[in-house]
Amino acid sequence: MNFRRLEFAPHICLLLALCPSFAKAQQSGLMPVAADASAAATVTTDPTLVVRGGVYHIRKGDSIDLVFDLCPEFNQTLAVSPDGLISLKAADTIQAAGSTLSELATSINAAYRSILNNPHVAISLKATDIERPFFIATGQVVKPGKYDLQSETTVLQALTIAGGFTDVAKTSNVILYRRLAEAQYQPTVVNVKKLLAAREMTSDVYMHPGDMLYVPKSQYGKLKPFIPNTNVFLDPLSY
Repeated sequence: MNFRRLEFAPHICLLLALCPSFAKAQQSGLMPVAADASAAATVTTDPTLVVRGGVYHIRKGDSIDLVFDLCPEFNQTLAVSPDGLISLKAADTIQAAGSTLSELATSINAAYRSILNNPHVAISLKATDIERPFFIATGQVVKPGKYDLQSETTVLQALTIAGGFTDVAKTSNVILYRRLAEAQYQPTVVNVKKLLAAREMTSDVYMHPGDMLYVPKSQYGKLKPFIPNTNVFLDPLSY
C-alpha cells in the first residue's frame, strides 16, 4: 500500500469540499475574481458620482478626456455631439451617448487597434459636466419637486424628504417611474400603505438616479370637494 498517497488524502478531500463554497463566495462578491487579462481599458471618474443601483451612461454634451499612456500624441479632449457621436483623432467617429465609461473605452481601443499596437486608453469624465443624481416627487406630496439623491435612499425616505403625504393621497398606489433610457420610463406600483402596516422595511425599494415618484389622489380626495362641510360653526343667536 502506498502510504504517501494516504498521507495527502485528507487534504485532497478538504480542497474538494471547499471548492463549491469558494465558487459561491466569488459569485456573491465576497471574494475577488481574477481580472480578465484581455481587458485593456482603464476608466476613472469622480468617486462622489458613484451611487447605489446606477451606472453612469454617457450623454449628449458630456466632455471626456482620453489619455494614451504610451502614445501621448493621441491624447485628446472630446465633447459628445448632439447626435451622440465623438470624432476620434486619426480614427473613426463612434457612438458614445448611451454607453458606460467601460463600454466606451472598449470601443475606443477597438477604433485605434488598426493604428496602435495594443492601445490602452484611460477615460476621465469631467465632473462639472455631470448632472448631480436626483429624483422627482410629484402628486399628493406636501412638497413636490426635484431633490438631490445624495446617498442610498429608499422610496419611504424619498417621500419623507418630499414632506410626506397630503391628506388625500392614495398611499397604496404610489407609482415609481424608473428611467431606462432617455425619455423611457418603467412604472412600478409601490404599496406604501402595506409597507408601513407590515413594518417590513426590508421590502422598501431603493431609488435610482432619475427616478420619479407619483402619488395619486385617493377616491376620497376626488370626492372631497363635493362633500358638505359638517364642521361649519353655526351661531345659534342668528336663528
